[in-house]
Amino acid sequence: MALDDSTQGTLYNTSFSLSPGATGTVDIEAAVKNQTIPFTVSTIGEVGLTATRSTQAVSNSKGPTADTGGPYTVATGGTIGLDGSNSSGKQLTYSWTITSGPGTLQNASTQTPTFDASGVTSDDTATIELTVTGKKGNTDTDTTTVDITDSSSPPTADFTYSRKNKKVDLDGSASSDEGTIQSYEWDVGADGTIDYTGQTVSKKKIPSGTQVKLTITDDDNETDSITKTV
Repeated sequence: MALDDSTQGTLYNTSFSLSPGATGTVDIEAAVKNQTIPFTVSTIGEVGLTATRSTQAVSNSKGPTADTGGPYTVATGGTIGLDGSNSSGKQLTYSWTITSGPGTLQNASTQTPTFDASGVTSDDTATIELTVTGKKGNTDTDTTTVDITDSSSPPTADFTYSRKNKKVDLDGSASSDEGTIQSYEWDVGADGTIDYTGQTVSKKKIPSGTQVKLTITDDDNETDSITKTV
């Protein structure tokens, strides 16, 4: 018996002998489930006569199925494990790629690679594609996303002051940040000019009723300001 696709080239070429009146089966495995495969069956009888019939078969091959898990969320600068363990098929191999967006992949040819957002500093999204290849070379692809969220919070500026006659002490220690405050800038008169720096300013002649603006900057280069009348 010969199986032949006359319109798309030979898909399979399998033959065996049958006695007249006997029956037989041929297993056809295709790369895609429910793929329709046209073929021709030719039989040769005892006296050498040939009978031919065209028909078609529908593949029941399951093939591999890719499953990326997800979607995933990770903080800027962080890492997260991706999980393709719900993929199905025999003797699978894995290939993960970033098709769009930032970040990098570690161990991208394993079932559970790591997405690394260490170079990302703001909100963003990466699209990840997983291709699995089965025992017979069949493949399947699945896609997911990794949402990268800015984990840092801006600092909060605050200060206290005390006046003795014409001299004023300024203290910015009431300011706060989840990281480290790198700089304190004092604008006396709120005119855009930085007059003093440092967390505290002592015994400066500042007229009563003057506006003082404190601007702080943290280790993520985020800033906050507050203005008070002293």
